[in-house]
Formats: sequence, structure tokens, C-alpha cells
Amino acid sequence: MKYPYKIIHNNTIIKRMSRELHNKLLTYPIFNKPQHYPESISRHSSYNRCYHELIVSNLESLIPNIDMGYREGLTELELLEWIRLAKEYSHKIHIRFVEECTNELTRLERTIQQKTKCAELDMNNITKLPDDIIRHIYNYLLPETKINFLLEKHSDWKEILTKKLSVKQFRNLLSILYERYYSHIEYTKLICIHENNIVTCARIRYNNKPQALIEIERLLTKFRNAKPNTQENHRYFQTKSLHMLKLLIYLGYHYKKQSKSRR
Repeated sequence: MKYPYKIIHNNTIIKRMSRELHNKLLTYPIFNKPQHYPESISRHSSYNRCYHELIVSNLESLIPNIDMGYREGLTELELLEWIRLAKEYSHKIHIRFVEECTNELTRLERTIQQKTKCAELDMNNITKLPDDIIRHIYNYLLPETKINFLLEKHSDWKEILTKKLSVKQFRNLLSILYERYYSHIEYTKLICIHENNIVTCARIRYNNKPQALIEIERLLTKFRNAKPNTQENHRYFQTKSLHMLKLLIYLGYHYKKQSKSRR
């Protein structure tokens, strides 16, 4: 789901205006420098839990200091402009923050509505419809719902895949999965998954099918449970998980080994 163009456009304008105001504020005699670790934060505190201290400390640093202004020789008109710019800057930041929260609220309401409709959908009844209608309905489902539907429909995919593929084919499959779904992930997406145990899938030579199958399932689980730090990254990993599962199901249920030519 994409945001309306008008919302994106307004947010871009507000972001640009707030940055311009910030640059103007920096021309005034601001005594305090930006703080990354405010003094009120204990050395043993978690940096990720200190947003409040960071925000308050840095925002307060931008409050105009009239004494500093007089010391630097600013006129009363310049001091008034300094105060006006500081107030307008904080107001623009506030507007953007509230609008972004409102956008997330709208997206949440639509997601809840879509999930509710997907949960109420009885796929047993859907399967009785013509194939064209089934495909049309299926296209509107969330990737997560499609994954759950496939796992329910093909609950024995691991057993089928184990019977179908040899140990060598499992090794090749792991290499393919690694190359296609993991090796080219951008860093901004890579941080959403724990990579410690994923890269091994292409480096370890598994001696039996159960070991290889565990690694395949773990890779799929890592993608399904990726941290949804952004809407785009969440959709990316859920879509990749769906593609990966489709590939595994195809190999287990539909793939037929081509017979060797007698020539």
C-alpha cells in the first residue's frame, strides 16, 4: 500500500522547510553543540533507550540565548528574528512528526481491515470456484496470508521434498537459495535479519538430508521473521519468503527429473 501523492509531497515540503530553518538557526550564536550522549545518560544505560534525553537536550540547545546574542552584537530586530525562526522550526518538526504518526495510523487501520477480511476468507470454499476466479482472489491476499495458505495446503512439503531430492540435490538447492535470496541483499535490508547462521548454508557440506532440510527451513524462518523496521523491508522479506516457499513446493510436488538420453 502506498501513501497518496499529496501526503508524500506535503511531507517532502515540510522536511525541506525545516532543514532550511535549521540552517538559518546555525548562523546565530548557538553555544551548545549537538549531543549524542547527554550527560544525564549513565554509562551503563542503553543508547537505544535514550531518545527522550537526546531529543530534549538537543532541542533545548536551539532555544535562543539573548545574553549570547547581545554579547555577539545582535540588534533587537535580529534577536526577534532568531526567536521567530526557532519557534517556526520546532513547529515544522512537530507538524511533520504528527503527520507521520497519522499516516501510520491510517496504514494500521487498513492493514487490520485487510487482515480481518483475509482471516474470514475460507479457502475451502474458494477452491470450489473456477481457476480464473481463484487466481483473481489470490492476487489480493497479503504475502503472509498466501504463505499460511500454502503451508496449510502443503503441510507435508518437507517430507515430500526429502523423498524427491538426493543429498547432492539438497546441497545444490541450498546454494541456489543462498545465491538467489541472500547473497545480494542490501545492507539496509540485511540489518533486518540475523545473518550469523544464514551464510553457513552455502559453506557447509551437509552429509544427510535432515541437516540440509533444517538449514533450508531456518533460512525460510529467518526471512519470515525479519524485523519490519520499514514497510518496504517488511513487504520485501515477506514476498521473498513467499517466492522461496513456492520454489520448495514446486520442487517437491511438481518437479520431474528429466530422463537421460540414451545417445
